[in-house]
Amino acid sequence: MFVLKEQLKGYTVKNDSRDELYYRHNKSVFSLSKERLEVRKLQDNVSNYSKIFLYQDAYLFNCNGELLMVAGEGAETRLGKELYPAMIQETDIIVTSQAGPEDTLARIDAEGNVRWEVPVSLGNQHLQYKDLLYYIRIDDVYKVRTSIINKMSLSSGEHNVLIDFNDYYRGDLIGADAPPDTFYELITVDDAEIVAMVNNRRIVSVDVNTGKIRWETDQLTDMNGEALKYFVSAPIPGGMYNDKRYILQGSVFACLDIRQKMLVQRRFKLSGRHTGDMFVFDCRMEGSWLYFAGREGAGALDRIGIFDIEKETIIWDTVVPLAPGATLRGAPYGNGQHIFANDSNNILYIYERA
Repeated sequence: MFVLKEQLKGYTVKNDSRDELYYRHNKSVFSLSKERLEVRKLQDNVSNYSKIFLYQDAYLFNCNGELLMVAGEGAETRLGKELYPAMIQETDIIVTSQAGPEDTLARIDAEGNVRWEVPVSLGNQHLQYKDLLYYIRIDDVYKVRTSIINKMSLSSGEHNVLIDFNDYYRGDLIGADAPPDTFYELITVDDAEIVAMVNNRRIVSVDVNTGKIRWETDQLTDMNGEALKYFVSAPIPGGMYNDKRYILQGSVFACLDIRQKMLVQRRFKLSGRHTGDMFVFDCRMEGSWLYFAGREGAGALDRIGIFDIEKETIIWDTVVPLAPGATLRGAPYGNGQHIFANDSNNILYIYERA
């Protein structure tokens, strides 16, 4: 289905957009068309840079400590030092500022004018929905508030605590090695509810207006509705498809049906077409396909493949020809025509559809 086309040395992938892949090579940053494999140089002499966003027909990223906007024809606009793009909101940019004594979150326009700025430091996960942001916050360098879902209006910057899971599930945490606070992973959000996995042992729905718990489940069931003796755990790779959250993790393919309030295991023991039992480490969704990185049994992390949600099976997989001791950096990127995998030796593997 896919064959190895190229192995490129010295390439480190940062992130992607729908149509492009972004990477650094020989101290320069580039974009690569996923369809035609066309390359565009975005910046030279790069020592460090942030995730790259597409913004008003331009590329937006922090480069060497400064927020930079590079237009398609190459024109550059510098919007300020120590500003790091976090997301795009309508025609504006939400940025994290590290210029002062404490981090702030701000909304700026294309000229760098500040619409609002608040003393908020984002944690390692957030969900953006319409003009609202749900996030973990950091109170200081050493205190990540892992038990609290915070809610912010991206129109005004107003923010508040939506829920503190310590008030409900602190009792889950027992034993000498238990973490000091409840913790969660955000899964999905809509107009009515935000859904999270809490303490790696339950799925919880929270009302986005009141902060009250709507429902929860601590059971993973089989196709017949019988409870299984194990559960999925964070992080939970996968994505939303047809209003359901699909999970591909380890040896399990599962579906979280939010309307039915059920987490159902659809497949157990994932067999590759060219390998034995597959253990999935990470995946990325594109349409109905999950592009995954995994390993066979307890072997090296050197397998990539495609799991088709509609067919509920692995439709393609291969062993990436890594050097001894190397490992995949994460799940591959794909668009149906090409697949891109990056390893710890900074080799970019490009597979082409046969």
